[in-house]
Amino acid sequence: MALYVHPENQELLWNIMNQTPYLKTMLSYQTIEQKQEWFKSVIQLFYQQNNHRTLDKAELNQLNKDTLSYMLNYAKAAPPSNNIESSILSQRNQRTVETFQPKIPTPPIVPDNRAEMFNQQFNVRQKEYETMLDRKPPTEPDFKETVSDGVISNMDELIKKHMAERDEVLKQYAPKPLIPLPENTVEPVKPKENVTLEPENPLEAKVSTLSDKITALLEQIQILQEKVDKIHIKSTVLPNVPTDSVIPTDTVVPTLQPEQER
Repeated sequence: MALYVHPENQELLWNIMNQTPYLKTMLSYQTIEQKQEWFKSVIQLFYQQNNHRTLDKAELNQLNKDTLSYMLNYAKAAPPSNNIESSILSQRNQRTVETFQPKIPTPPIVPDNRAEMFNQQFNVRQKEYETMLDRKPPTEPDFKETVSDGVISNMDELIKKHMAERDEVLKQYAPKPLIPLPENTVEPVKPKENVTLEPENPLEAKVSTLSDKITALLEQIQILQEKVDKIHIKSTVLPNVPTDSVIPTDTVVPTLQPEQER
């Protein structure tokens, strides 16, 4: 009976009781405390009658139906209330019917199908409750390989197919063939190596030649000056050497005169 007195099951029965028209009408004249006390008394009655039972979902469903059916039968069979509110309400309803009866035609009597509506609502609620309690375990993961490696029987065909695919790929990336040149095509002129460009201006050519000569003369003068310095040093070290053999420092070599005159 643990499932029957479970809070979720009690809440389900309480909500259905308040949504059923017969029970809603009967309980509308009562306070919340009175509703709760009557609800507890009905639950306690069924709990004492079935305390020895161990219920499954199907038996719990049937016991809930029996409980709500008992409530409905009690509401239908209950005598009219003697309180002031119920009497005033019945008098008002009677006066309303008597007042509007000549003016408004009464509709045909509809058969009482509240029990069927109640059963439908109860079945819907019961399915919701069962889906809440029914927790399906997760499916176990399958780590097995689905691809089966069988024996290759057509090896020659696979090799031919692979070679054909390779040839197709090579054709896509193969270089384009060279286009032969016609016979009358002019070959490009190859540049000659070690080609010196002569200046077009003759004056620049003369200036370049003179600068080269001046550079050579300066180098010769430098060499001669070094030789003269060496001789002068020797003459100071050897005083007995006649002065005629020493070449003065201001003497210019005759071989350089023709170059200077130019």
